[in-house]
Amino acid sequence: MYWASYIAIMIIIGSLVYTYFKRTYICLNIALANFFIFILCMFTSPSLGWPIDSLVSQEFGFNPIYLAQGQFIYLYTIITSMYIHLSLWHILFNMLALIMIGTMLEERIGTLRFSITYFLTGIIAVIAFALMNLNTPALLIGASGAVCGILGAFARLYPREKIMMFLMFIPTPPMPAYILILLLIGMETLLAMSHSSNIAHIAHLGGFLSGIFLSPYIMKIEGKKIIRYKINYQNLEKLATDYELKNMLQRAKMEEEEDVKKVWLGHFLSRVKCPNCGEKLITNGRKIKCRCGFKLRY
Repeated sequence: MYWASYIAIMIIIGSLVYTYFKRTYICLNIALANFFIFILCMFTSPSLGWPIDSLVSQEFGFNPIYLAQGQFIYLYTIITSMYIHLSLWHILFNMLALIMIGTMLEERIGTLRFSITYFLTGIIAVIAFALMNLNTPALLIGASGAVCGILGAFARLYPREKIMMFLMFIPTPPMPAYILILLLIGMETLLAMSHSSNIAHIAHLGGFLSGIFLSPYIMKIEGKKIIRYKINYQNLEKLATDYELKNMLQRAKMEEEEDVKKVWLGHFLSRVKCPNCGEKLITNGRKIKCRCGFKLRY
């Protein structure tokens, strides 16, 4: 394996580990990992500025022949292909959609369910493309299938929520999610039947449909059972000194989903400051303290 490919693997793993320990949005960390790997591919490309020529892109892209010929040792590329992009426009379009829709969905269903949705629908999208092109030596790259899976899941779970998308970076009017997804599925179906480009429209359809059909089952998944302690919101309210902090704390207090509650609490705790000296507070478990001696337990 090329030396830069090991760096790319560390970027992918590092983004997931950071998400787990820092309780941040995984969709944002996936987007950052994609951009870092894109830059890595640009600088390791023989023709600087054309990332697809990099050995990282060649090693991380998925080829349907791997599946057709039983070369299972390369099936890891089903995942790594989601982190490789052809051009700046390619990655910008995918990451813009991921951040716009992904943050809204992750806030509502939690990081665990979002992660399962993203990677599972992305895998299904790749396999759908491979099954339709088994003997074609094509290199499949991009996060489009997984992003389409997120869109499909959002439309199934929140069909009447009005959302806006960008088509070729032109914003669409806000419309109910179910109408947008029907339009996108119809468009992708026509494009797939026309065979008019080298875009993997079958992968997009695989992502849309798997997100639509699997999301209700993914919502039944619960994280590992943990002992849940009662949070002392009265103590935390002492730190909510402005409207934004009060709103975050209220969202955490009213949220029923544990994963989402953790996200809101994490945002709140990362922004609060010591009421005595104004310095940033240090959180250790359920204890909050400051260098000036201020302590609080919630």
